Amino acid sequence: MTPNYRSAETDRDYVFPDLGTAEGYPPSGTLTSTSITGWMTCARCWAHDNIQHLTKPASVHFAVGTCVHHSAELVGQMILEQEDLGPLSVEIQADIIELSLAVFDREVNKESDRNGTERIPPTDAEAGAAKDVARRVAEFAIPRLYQLYRKRGLVALEYELPAHLNPFPFPMTGRCDAISGGPKKGLPLILSDIKTSAQKGRPDQNNRVQGGVYALFVRQAGEEPRVIFDQITKALSPQFNSYGLGPEGALYMTPGQLEVVRETVTDIAGLISDGYAAYLNGDWQTFRRCFPIGQGWNGKHDFDHGVPEAHLLVA
Repeated sequence: MTPNYRSAETDRDYVFPDLGTAEGYPPSGTLTSTSITGWMTCARCWAHDNIQHLTKPASVHFAVGTCVHHSAELVGQMILEQEDLGPLSVEIQADIIELSLAVFDREVNKESDRNGTERIPPTDAEAGAAKDVARRVAEFAIPRLYQLYRKRGLVALEYELPAHLNPFPFPMTGRCDAISGGPKKGLPLILSDIKTSAQKGRPDQNNRVQGGVYALFVRQAGEEPRVIFDQITKALSPQFNSYGLGPEGALYMTPGQLEVVRETVTDIAGLISDGYAAYLNGDWQTFRRCFPIGQGWNGKHDFDHGVPEAHLLVA
């Protein structure tokens, strides 16, 4: 059983399943921003995966996203190691693509998930078609991310939200893909995530809640970050669109929007904790109540009033 955490603010105990990987992220008994959004997508599926560890099919869509994220990491590492780089050569782009496709292959062929859940592999035809998509999207994204990261003043990749800045009354963390700008760069502080999507459209409310979590952490340090989602569509002709979070025409989320995010995440954390404790105690009625089937907040509706809005910045 993972550690039990007592919160004075909410006057209750929290106990969460161990979501950690071999690399030790996150620490035992800690929720992440992606665990919150996973619960929001389908709470029962999240419990099957993270608590019961039931066998599930491997996701070729996740493998495509992993490939594109790895491409972005390699591009970012080049910028961080050598700021005076010129245009990317065709040879370098080809190397990045091949390294990223190797990551795709490893992801598709994994026999178990990060938490030990057994996976059913895709068929060769499914994996082959998805790999073609991964190659096409990576080829499209690499030069655009290279220009964008340089323009924003990239500072770090895979930025882990510091535990000492946690604004929630329970153990919580998260990682965003990149942090850019800031006072030392003389540029706006930007937290950005890459999202791959089957079709063009603004980030859904799950992503917007996730972005609000990022902002809540950084605001604890007295900083006012912009949160941006760089969305790449996985179409025959891919598109790249950047969306900022906050009211239309504004650069930042409002205090009211961030408070809605905080309340939403705190409510979900309470349900995850209650549901996990019920699972440990064999109380299946409470378990099903805390992990309902369906898409949307609590499986009941798919829109929360007051969460940060997303508006198009760059297309």
